[in-house]
Amino acid sequence: MPHIHSFFTYICTQWLLLQRLQSAAGLWQVAVFFGSCLLAFTTTLFAQAGPAIESTLEEVAETPVMRQLIVVTGASGEEAYAGNFRNWSERWVQASQAGNIQYEWIDGTQPIEEAATSDQVSDKKHLLDLITKSSDKELWLVLIGHGTFDGKVSKFNLRGEDITANELEQALSTGKGTQVIVNCFSCSGAFLPVLSRPGRIVITATKSGAELNYSRFGDYMSLSILDPAADLDHDHTVSILEAFLMAAKRTEQFYVDESRLATEHPLLEDGGDKKGVSAAFFSGIHLVKQAAEGATIDGQLAAMTLLNSSKDDASLDKLRAQKRNELELALRTLRLRKASMTEDEYYANVGEIALELANLYDTATEQVDAAKVKGQ
Repeated sequence: MPHIHSFFTYICTQWLLLQRLQSAAGLWQVAVFFGSCLLAFTTTLFAQAGPAIESTLEEVAETPVMRQLIVVTGASGEEAYAGNFRNWSERWVQASQAGNIQYEWIDGTQPIEEAATSDQVSDKKHLLDLITKSSDKELWLVLIGHGTFDGKVSKFNLRGEDITANELEQALSTGKGTQVIVNCFSCSGAFLPVLSRPGRIVITATKSGAELNYSRFGDYMSLSILDPAADLDHDHTVSILEAFLMAAKRTEQFYVDESRLATEHPLLEDGGDKKGVSAAFFSGIHLVKQAAEGATIDGQLAAMTLLNSSKDDASLDKLRAQKRNELELALRTLRLRKASMTEDEYYANVGEIALELANLYDTATEQVDAAKVKGQ
């Protein structure tokens, strides 16, 4: 079967992620798990004559998944900050270039022109226009700089007029795809409840608007998005969840190493409940703390969202990418239910989902290869 190695690769990866074996008990789990894998593999061989997945996924989508990155470097205030903010922004640009992703960079560290105070050419107007033009794409918006919060209104500092959280939300509300908003500035925690909604990932450098000191989280976030060490699940890609976890841990470690009281506590929110979670909720990429009072569990969407796709992910059109996300979510949800299931039931379900994922990638790769041959 073409690309059947991807099935075994996925199986082995998920085994390492989903289970840490312990002595004799682990041996029995290994036997059960790989027995399920063998059954799934046999089923696949006999199923090749029939359709692998739903008929709608057999058709090539008209357009691939498109990503747009907008990096905004806000007003630096002091020259010492300008160099840092510019360096952090350049790393995001480099990350987009590595993945051939369309990007726009509003660099607020450059001297402001006299005419730039008008609505026609201001950074604020430029940003709002870019967001509107990107409404049909998967949008990544990275804000780097300083913020303010007066107890009522939260703002991100730009050259000229600042932009409020409410103004940003109004512009983003027209978006149709997944949105990733990375707020790397002081007081950014006040942006989280305003920007939170289903289908959107919101990251903030602080847990509230009261944390108003210079934020270093943006430095570690820009480093993590391209750092192989941030690939916690070893799938050769760095999700926005993995980048956040690495950056949050490094931010925390900075204050420990410097014997300082931490003045920023990063949060991630992707469930739409306006609350968010810290890196302390995770071990690796897996939740170790449960949300209280029935709140939405954060991290599910972020774990599946990548700035730079792997070769396999890049072969997925919009329909397959959506189906892949559904299967990944089912796998993560299954893991949370493991304690309430028998071992046979649990590993049978893991094998079934892994088989669907393998078929999904195999079919996509075959169609990409066929398209290349046809175009020669």
